[in-house]
Amino acid sequence: MRNDPQYREQLQRRKVKRDQKRKEIEEDHSHVDARKDADRMAKVRKVAREAQETNNTQEQEDMIDKVRQRYYSYNFLYLMCFRIAELDAHFADLQVKEHQWPMPGPDVTPMYKKYLTHTYKLGQNIVCACCGCIFHDITKFEVVPQSYEPLRHLRIPEDVNIPFDFSCDINVLDQNHILINKLGITQDKRILLCEVCHDQLIHTTHLLRHMRELAQYQLIDDDAEEDDFNVEIIVTDRGFCTVSLLDDYAYRGSSLAQYCLYDYCAQFYKQK
Repeated sequence: MRNDPQYREQLQRRKVKRDQKRKEIEEDHSHVDARKDADRMAKVRKVAREAQETNNTQEQEDMIDKVRQRYYSYNFLYLMCFRIAELDAHFADLQVKEHQWPMPGPDVTPMYKKYLTHTYKLGQNIVCACCGCIFHDITKFEVVPQSYEPLRHLRIPEDVNIPFDFSCDINVLDQNHILINKLGITQDKRILLCEVCHDQLIHTTHLLRHMRELAQYQLIDDDAEEDDFNVEIIVTDRGFCTVSLLDDYAYRGSSLAQYCLYDYCAQFYKQK
């Protein structure tokens, strides 16, 4: 094939073209500047890469020193000994539990007895002797004796006609015409009062006692035609002045603003 004149001529023409192209590139000034720029950038990148490798090597050595200082100190090794022992014990306990799995269930007999006891305890109707409300929890009630003094506020006057017999077979209450719900009486003849009624009866008792004490300290004679509990006379620098409970309540101050007139008279007393 080399002896073929056409092939040798073709190779010669290709060589001539390559030589011409190389000559044109060498004579082109812009190409020479681009080549120089490329060489310069390559040198810059090489220098930066070497500097970065040097910094990385230094940082790696510093990190190794810090790791040695932290994880190879006496305190850390001392702590790791106890921690490894704790983990071993935990792992051993876990293996025992896995070997014993499934664990036997708890005894449900005490749980069922407790459930029945609580159910039977709440499975009853407890009636308030005052308002007749029905509850199921005895802790919501106050048990009072027959002679409980605030029960007198439930007394029905004799001139009031009640169209049914409200006697409760308790002599003390029947003699004083005290109206209560018979379902609120226990087997030992004691009275069941809900918390609301119990508090209201106590506050009413305190209020009436306070009003009676006010009457004892009045500075004027009692007048049968006037209400003894409305006003009282006090002495001021300018003479005499009348002050009623409504005046005391009206100027009770911001700290007692949440109290109504009833609660104010029931819980706060003024006495010489």
